[in-house]
Amino acid sequence: NAKTIVKRDGKDLKIIANIQCTNKETALGVFKVVRFKTTKKDRRLRWFQTKAALIGTSKSEEADKAGYLSFGYQKYGDHSTMLTIPASQLEPGEYGIYFLANMFEPNLAIRCYTFSLE
Repeated sequence: NAKTIVKRDGKDLKIIANIQCTNKETALGVFKVVRFKTTKKDRRLRWFQTKAALIGTSKSEEADKAGYLSFGYQKYGDHSTMLTIPASQLEPGEYGIYFLANMFEPNLAIRCYTFSLE
């Protein structure tokens, strides 16, 4: 289970990542927001080659079917990015935000930050 637990309040979820992408296309390439399929013992994700999608774009439905949540992106300050996940996509469960650092530098690791939504 994720250590970070977020109470569901019907509002969009805003997450600040301490990395700034130069544009929306870069953000779509390096961030993936996923909902895990959970059992009592583990969390599972079927990893697709489909790109994540911005809210309301022609690719957002395809990304949702692949298990990725669409998100909004905007620069936040001088060094950060704000990801916004619409409330309509959020339901109780386990989530992960993957940061594909290897997109910037091949020797960097892929990181996953997890949280639960109640």
